[in-house]
Amino acid sequence: MHIFKFFIFVSILFGQNNERIFKSIQFNQVNDSLKKMLNNELDWKTEYVLHGYSDNPDSSIYKVQKSDRIIDSVLIKTEDIITNKVLQQIISNYKYKSVSHNFSFVGKKLISEYYFLNNIPDHQFGLIDTNKIALIININPKFENNFSGFLGLNKQRNKLSVEGESNIHLENYFKQAESFDLFWRKTDSISQKISFDLFFPHPFGWNTGIVWNYYFEIINGLYTYSETNYAIRTFSSFLHNLQFGYLKGSTTPTLNGEIKQYKKNEVQAFSIISTKDTRNNRLLPTQGAFIENNINFGTQNTSSFIDFGHEVQYYYLIKKNIFLKIQIIAEGIYDFKKKIPLSRYKKFGGTSTLRGFNENQFFNTQFQILTFETGYSVAPSIQTKLFFDIASKDLNIFDNYLIGYGFGLYQVNNNSLVQIEYALSNLTPSQGKIHFKWITRF
Repeated sequence: MHIFKFFIFVSILFGQNNERIFKSIQFNQVNDSLKKMLNNELDWKTEYVLHGYSDNPDSSIYKVQKSDRIIDSVLIKTEDIITNKVLQQIISNYKYKSVSHNFSFVGKKLISEYYFLNNIPDHQFGLIDTNKIALIININPKFENNFSGFLGLNKQRNKLSVEGESNIHLENYFKQAESFDLFWRKTDSISQKISFDLFFPHPFGWNTGIVWNYYFEIINGLYTYSETNYAIRTFSSFLHNLQFGYLKGSTTPTLNGEIKQYKKNEVQAFSIISTKDTRNNRLLPTQGAFIENNINFGTQNTSSFIDFGHEVQYYYLIKKNIFLKIQIIAEGIYDFKKKIPLSRYKKFGGTSTLRGFNENQFFNTQFQILTFETGYSVAPSIQTKLFFDIASKDLNIFDNYLIGYGFGLYQVNNNSLVQIEYALSNLTPSQGKIHFKWITRF
């Protein structure tokens, strides 16, 4: 008599008998029956072990037992090419887990950790052989490569004033899931800014990412400010993306700036940034949240200072096509010994902070901005919005406030994004301002 032992994982409902009897002792027949059960029902915590057999009449008895198995292998499927060293870091979140683990929780963690993931990765189980389980993960990264531009038009003293900016944004160019930005802004003939940003989440297969950025700015023809920042980025379940860095900057006044009491200033500081991003779309989100807190502490000339920033965005889907956005931006700087140099004042106003006003129209040691937006998705690629921005230089946002309000139209497809906003302000309610932004995707 041929005696065999067979281990296989198939599904079994709780409450069923803990034995299964097959009316055969032929290996091929029993094997086929078990495979049919495997194909129809999958529960990787159930094990079928040969318990006994009989040849009068022919029957094979398999005992059903529960055993929480550890995954033997993790396989990944993706539509974009990413180097294996980076992929190994991504799937490390799934390794050494049991089949009963909450993989949706792991997926939510990945969304928060990686900027190019907007949806929880699909997963399924499979057999490598009769006794080894593989977890198969389907990752669908959303990399954005684009060129964007912005124009601001407003009329002052019967003259048309034009402001503008442009940005080249590349992702995964070197197949390292990295991102690169080259940014330029012209506010007027005497104010310009240029910046470079580079981020690698897993350089050389490391678990820790690296960040480098540099920017140079000339403000109102009064002074220039340049800054270089070096940082490392890691992930914490509590603080999410956590960045530690060191920055060095300097302020140099022009001749006109010296006349107006601007002085040379050297800055050195350590920086800490925590970021959480669960928005369902980076270009036109309708659900999720974005939370970022940053703090810099160091010296400017011979005095110590602390510099902070806070931004929160919440998106609530009220109905299928209607959503609400609430945003809070707060920034401030404090010196422990001296007055804050004029060149270190915070700037705000314009399309990125307070619509209806000129870019960087206001300066202060601190400011707060509260935004309400209600949007309607005409189609998956088209949105309309009504917005209301309120800002103040005081701690109480409703003291000495500034208000910008208006409406916008936004359209996105595989090749481009167009954004048109018309805004008014409480200071000049009769003079509207048009914010026009476009993004060419490639």
